[in-house]
Amino acid sequence: YGTGGALYLRPFVIGVGDNIGVRTAPEFIFSIFCIPVGAYFKGGLTPHNFLISSYDRAAPQGTGAAKVGGNYAASLMPGSQAKKAHFADCIYLDPMTHTKIEEVGSANFFGITHDNKFVTPNSPSVLPGITRLSLIELAKTRLGLEVIEGDVFIDK
Repeated sequence: YGTGGALYLRPFVIGVGDNIGVRTAPEFIFSIFCIPVGAYFKGGLTPHNFLISSYDRAAPQGTGAAKVGGNYAASLMPGSQAKKAHFADCIYLDPMTHTKIEEVGSANFFGITHDNKFVTPNSPSVLPGITRLSLIELAKTRLGLEVIEGDVFIDK
């Protein structure tokens, strides 16, 4: 408190048991990492440039909307390539048409249009988490913005 830092909480579950191989575990361990961290945005909130990735972060009918470790793996190589090219991270497009924004790095995408509409994708492969719901609610109630959840085309 008062340091500009934060407390990062990361819950996770791991399957355990006397089996080996790919199958459902008979038991699970639930744990929470509790880690003090520095300021999330060290230089404050500043604009960033992003690379539109040619890679797909999530597959249609896959587990993209689940907060599971394996979903992060698909973003590691494209994110690394973006950073080597001096971009902050990648913008991932939908895997079917590659015309609609799905996510930015490992985070939800939000935008404010020139006519002050708050836009965010409503895709089955995007995590419908508390951060997304909170920002949508704040945009409506605190900022008075019209919220549009739907297709966000990259060329618009």
